[in-house]
Amino acid sequence: MLPRTKRPKILEGWNYQIPTGCENLYVTISGVGGNGASPMELIASMGKSGGCTNCLNQAIGRVISIGLQWGVPISEYMGTLKGLQCDNPKAFPKEERCLSCPDGISIAIGKHLGDDK
Repeated sequence: MLPRTKRPKILEGWNYQIPTGCENLYVTISGVGGNGASPMELIASMGKSGGCTNCLNQAIGRVISIGLQWGVPISEYMGTLKGLQCDNPKAFPKEERCLSCPDGISIAIGKHLGDDK
């Protein structure tokens, strides 16, 4: 097993605003290297603090961050989260379709990798 990469004190970050059926989801992907070549951290939150949805988004971000620090490619998370649907999806317009917060996180990862949905 590869050793866990220690998080540097300063990271570059890229912020993505993803419209969902509830409100905007904000995803920040931080890492080292130019253009986010080595992501180490993902933070996901809704516009309002607190609440169950925001708590779950923070948990997903923390779990992804741990995986990134252990060498799991960020693209693995994109495929795992893509297409998960909640009871309040944003279906229209098609170019902004977001089925859930996890799907929104996968959209942000895709944008980060240059693979826009």
